[in-house]
Amino acid sequence: MDRRRLEEEQRAMEARREQQLEVERLRRQSMESAEPRLEMPLTVVPELSVDARPSGLTASQERSVVDEYYVRRRR
Repeated sequence: MDRRRLEEEQRAMEARREQQLEVERLRRQSMESAEPRLEMPLTVVPELSVDARPSGLTASQERSVVDEYYVRRRR
């Protein structure tokens, strides 16, 4: 009976080891298949240099300011 229990324990340990190897294989496969992170193109302005504070203007006032800016630039 001791021998039978020892064989069962060995089979259980082997099954756990195989399961662990499969988990590690799937984890590696998942990491390899994940899309690489995209790097920011150099033309993108870093967020810190953009003034994102509220202007205090209404939406229509902001639109007027922007429209006026672009009208002046075309001249």
